[in-house]
Amino acid sequence: MESLIRQTDRDFELVVVNNNSTDRTAEVAKKFVKRVYLERKKGYHNAVKRGINETRGDVVAICDADTIYPRDWIQTAKEEFATHENAVAVYGRGTFYDAPKAMKWINENVYYGFMLTMAKLGVDVTNGFNFFIKRKAYLQAGGYDPKVYNSEGLDINLGARLKKIGEVHFSRKLTADTSFRRVQKEGLFNFIFTNLNMYARLLMNKPVKRSYDQYNDIKY
Repeated sequence: MESLIRQTDRDFELVVVNNNSTDRTAEVAKKFVKRVYLERKKGYHNAVKRGINETRGDVVAICDADTIYPRDWIQTAKEEFATHENAVAVYGRGTFYDAPKAMKWINENVYYGFMLTMAKLGVDVTNGFNFFIKRKAYLQAGGYDPKVYNSEGLDINLGARLKKIGEVHFSRKLTADTSFRRVQKEGLFNFIFTNLNMYARLLMNKPVKRSYDQYNDIKY
């Protein structure tokens, strides 16, 4: 929240969706922003849909609670849209702020190369925590509606649907620092295997086996 309210570009609206949590999420969020909404239906889809429905901007971005954003994050995204006029979405890479040094190096170098390679192969690694989407295109593509898609990699699938509407641009300048906790919980090798399996299936236009509900059920 601190990283978002300190953005250099101030022309944006910020809302928080409390997805029926039982901790102090709403209390803490209200210290930073007035618009905090309670969405009682649990699940990423429901929280995202509620948040987007409560906003009116031409471009939307879904920010994860475990991610820290650089001060020029919004400004960089605007500049990328201005440079790539046909883009309906802009996405960037992520780094870990709480991982061991070796893992940080792998993420910043190997994974970055993987993202570049996948983009050239036609699959954009549109990680939801660093992903800007034009609202009209989001709605046209069906957004995060579970009736449209409800398997692991829903952000990647949305990127693929958006690509049928216009350009999906991978920005080397757009970065965000996220948490290593999911990798720790799943285990590094299991995390790598399941993700490679997911991307291979996406490349071959095959359905991803693990549903998003199963993926999201991993407890931290």
